[in-house]
This record gives sequence, structure tokens and C-alpha cells, in this order.
Amino acid sequence: MQKVKTVQSKTTPEKLPSKMEEKNERPPLPLPTIIYSDDELLQEYDSARNQFEVNIKRNPFRISFWVKYADWEEKRKLFSRARSIYERALTMDYCNISLWLKYIDMELRNNQTSHAKKLLDRAVTMLPHVDQFWYKYVAVEQESGKHDNTSKVFERWMKWEPEEHAWYAYIKFESQLNLTYTTRGIYERLILVHPNVDNWIKYAKFEASCEHPKQARSVYKRATDFFLRDNNCGKLYISFAQFEEQRYNISRARCIYKFGLKHTAKEHSEELTKAYELHKEKYSNESISQTHAKTEIDLKKNTLKYLVQQFPYRYVHWFDYINIIENEGDNKQTRRVYEKAIQNKPSRNDIESWRVYMYLWIYYASFEESDAKDIKRSRILYKKCLNIIPDDMIMFTKVWLYYAEFEVRQKNYSVAREALGCSMGVFSCEKLAERYQRMKLEFEKHNKRRIKNKSSLNESISR
Repeated sequence: MQKVKTVQSKTTPEKLPSKMEEKNERPPLPLPTIIYSDDELLQEYDSARNQFEVNIKRNPFRISFWVKYADWEEKRKLFSRARSIYERALTMDYCNISLWLKYIDMELRNNQTSHAKKLLDRAVTMLPHVDQFWYKYVAVEQESGKHDNTSKVFERWMKWEPEEHAWYAYIKFESQLNLTYTTRGIYERLILVHPNVDNWIKYAKFEASCEHPKQARSVYKRATDFFLRDNNCGKLYISFAQFEEQRYNISRARCIYKFGLKHTAKEHSEELTKAYELHKEKYSNESISQTHAKTEIDLKKNTLKYLVQQFPYRYVHWFDYINIIENEGDNKQTRRVYEKAIQNKPSRNDIESWRVYMYLWIYYASFEESDAKDIKRSRILYKKCLNIIPDDMIMFTKVWLYYAEFEVRQKNYSVAREALGCSMGVFSCEKLAERYQRMKLEFEKHNKRRIKNKSSLNESISR
């Protein structure tokens, strides 16, 4: 019998896409090719490159030659060649700041953000004390819209203890998101690294602007203790006294002025003396001024009390009324007012009112934690608040974040992680997912630290 030969069908270029579709594969992207119109243009390009190479060999430390060469390749869309030129230039002078910045700008101009981030990471690793790189890195991360990545860059920067302007850039970034607890932590680290009077005053004013007079007063008191032996801190005492004047504590302000004059050298006390004289002229009769101030507060308090009774769903009046009650220092009375305020639940369709109403709960829980020092009650309030949030209102994911931060402050990392996991089941939010991943890493670090401490303790006991 005659053998029949089996002829395999050859795969032609036309059949290649159909075969790849059968295997669920995509055809490879075509390699970039440069088509020159004629040999003269090709020779012109080669001669230009040769000239650039000659200039570089003659003077390899002249960075302008490298930059012109890279720009020439970039204009012809040959990015790999341009990168290669910049990398060669960096081997010659990696400390040249302008060279790094031009390299990074080239990547950003051509929408190569990932390449730019890698370059910035290299730059801040090799030259960590150059603030221009850090500012650029922060700006690139901010444009991407990922808050956690920007915070990580700032944290890496702060570890190098930079100048004050860097700290205030970090504070401004966190303040835009109304993260009071995080901003407070940055200020605490700032006054340790740069413990000058201006930074202490700005910290206290920040607390006062957040309607936390007790925290602000505490910062001022710590500052006066810190600078007690320094005889040139008149502006601190002036700021502290003015803070008390704004809250109608005239006798306390006068005591601060006297204390300041006692602990400030005469050659540095000119401004403090002038401020004290103005204070005495303004409040010449202390008893009358205190009575007048008390009358004003009582009038404002009665007005706000009337407004919250007549218009219970205008939560702005509740906040003003609560602020006055908190300044009186009666925690039981403050708690009663908060309870009355949160009973006025807005209608389901009024989203803006719901947003402000949620902050009533958050402020209430913060009051219990920071002022009343009742952690259990604060936790109960957070849980109650989470239970009343309507499921269709996604903007209240911030409440979950506040609760998770509260549990982190109490070092309950597992509870905080569970809370964020629960919130991700209710809301699909990118910010929650990022915070969950960050907290997961923090939880793992905490566990490793705890295991390490336990093992070292066991070793010491066995010894």
C-alpha cells in the first residue's frame, strides 16, 4: 500500500490573529520602527549624534551637553535613547540637582508618571536633604489623587527632620482633609524637632481654630513651662493672654501678663509691657469688665438656647451653643446638650443636613474621649452613629474612618481593621480600601513588635 504523507498546514501571517483568538491571546504589539525618507536624512541624524558624542567626550562634566543631546532625542520621540543619555550623565554627576529635575520633567512631559515616580524615589534616596525633590514627589503623588501615597512620601521626608517649611507643607496637606488628630501629631513632632516660640504659638492657635480651647490652653501651659528659663519669650505670653481675653477670662489674662513680665528680661520686655498697658486701659475696672464679659456670654448663651429650641434642625446653632457650654467646663451639662442635639434626626432626603448631623455625633464622641476621658462611652457613640447611617448615603464613609482612627489611638488594631473591613462590605470606596491596606500593614508591624518583645522577655526570664 502507498503511504499517505500528512502535510501540516503552514501558519500564514493572515491566520495568526485568528489562532491567537482561539487561545485567548493578543497579538504582540508591533515594534516601533523609524522610516527615513532618504539616505541623506539618515546620514544627517548619524552625523548629529556623532557630534553630540564628540562634545561629551571632550568635556564629560559639562551637563549642558548631555541635556541638549537628550532633548534632541526626545524631540524625535526616542525616549529610550533620551533615558540612556540621562542615565549616563548621572553616572558622571549624580549630585547635580538640575540634571535630576530635567530628567524627571522629561518623563512628566511625556505622561510617563510611573517612570517619574521611580526617578523621584531614587533621587530622594540618594539625596534626601534636597527639598526640591521632595516637593516634586509630593506634587506628583497629589496629582494622582491618592492621599495615602502622599502621606507616605511626607512621612519619609519628615524622618530626615527637614526645615520648618516642610513640616508646614505637611500640616497644610492634612488640614485640607480636616484630619485634626493627624495634624496634631505632626505639630507634636514639629515642636520636638524645631522647639521655637513661633511653632508653639502656631500649634496653640491651630487648636483654638478647631474649637478646642482646652487643648489650646494645654499647649500654651506646656510652652510656658518649656521656655520658663528663657528670658526672651514676650510674644508667647502676649499670645497666651490674648487667647484668654478672647474667652473673657480677664483675670487669667492679667495673671499671664504679670507672670510674663516677671520672667522676661527688661531689655526684651518692651512689646510685652506695651501689650499689658493696653490691656489695663481696655479693662481698667476689672470687676466691671468681667461683669460686662459675663453679661455678653449669658446673652449669647440665652439667644442660642432660644434658637435651638425654635429651630432644632439648624445644627449650626447647636454647634455654637455646645461650644459655650463646653467652655464652662461642666461635662454633665455638655453631655445633656449633646444628647438633646442628636435627638433631632433630619429627614431621609436631606443629604446636606445629614452631613452636618453626622459631625454632631463625631464631636460628641471626641468630647467624651478627649475632655471627659470616657473611652467606653466614646466607643458606644461611634457604634450608635454607624448604625443610624442610611445605607444609600456613601459620603458618610468618613465616620468609619474616624471610628477606625479612634480604635488605633486605643491600640485596638484588630478592632480597627475589622471596622474598616465591615465598612468596605457596606460601601465600595477607594479611600476606605487604601486605609484598610495601610492599617493591615500597621497591624502586622504591631504583631511583629509584640512577638519580638515577648521573646526578648522570655529570654531575660530564662537567664
